Amino acid sequence: MSISSEQREFLIREFGLIDLISVELDELREIRERCFDIEVHESMKSDDGDGELSNRGRIAVELVDVLLPLIKQMKTVNIHESVHVAAV
Repeated sequence: MSISSEQREFLIREFGLIDLISVELDELREIRERCFDIEVHESMKSDDGDGELSNRGRIAVELVDVLLPLIKQMKTVNIHESVHVAAV
């Protein structure tokens, strides 16, 4: 998974997250959920203005899409690890 420097700066600014490598599955889900919240908040603000989604809202939307494949991949790895541990 590749994120842009703009998205990386957003993750640092909004969540204090320096990298995605050490993030647990539950934390990644939480970040994605918070990105949804930012999208909704910024969309509501745009309704009061010119109708354009802010840069913050746009990046949150991008991350919602970018993080989903990573979450799916992590779930698959966790399932396989769980099965392996249960079999031992």
